[in-house]
Amino acid sequence: MNVKFILFFLLFVLFSNHADCQLKVEGFIVNNEKDTLKATIWKNKKKRLDKKRNYSRITIIDSTGKEVVLSPDQIFAYSKDSSYYRSIRPNNRSSFFVKNITYGKVELYYFLTLEKYLFKKKSEKEFYIIDVELDEDTPFMFGSNEDRSYLIPLKSSEKEFREFFIPYFNSCPLISNKISSQLYKYNDIEVMFKHCNEHCN
Repeated sequence: MNVKFILFFLLFVLFSNHADCQLKVEGFIVNNEKDTLKATIWKNKKKRLDKKRNYSRITIIDSTGKEVVLSPDQIFAYSKDSSYYRSIRPNNRSSFFVKNITYGKVELYYFLTLEKYLFKKKSEKEFYIIDVELDEDTPFMFGSNEDRSYLIPLKSSEKEFREFFIPYFNSCPLISNKISSQLYKYNDIEVMFKHCNEHCN
């Protein structure tokens, strides 16, 4: 075999594998000026790889057919496969995308990289941040939505969870009563926020 044939064969395999791993899906991006634009977005056929990438960057196909990689610094949000992701920058860390779990009276996002939830009422400017699973050594925190940083720790435990969320949901007695009676516990955060949006106006 000559060298040219081997190189051609390797390039063919490389591009074939790349094509086999990618799908195009229709979605949209929200630029930093808050304009919503339709977009064709690459999706990896391997779910684990696609899920991980969703939180760090996306690749869109522009109007000329060119692939453009967008980071969380370059856009405010995007939607892909009926899931909505928005950009966030905690403290002095790099920016990441966070996945929306529920939106309405309250907003809840999932932050894969740090295994955290971010949440706030629609009327609030600040996000609170909390561990996905209860860890009594790790505090609640909140901070400014404007500069995408997080401050002010609150100790997390089942007791602190109740003391924080009972008054937090005081405008929705259904939720605050369930927290008070321990029908909602720390590990019910997603259900609790979804139920608030479904049953409280």
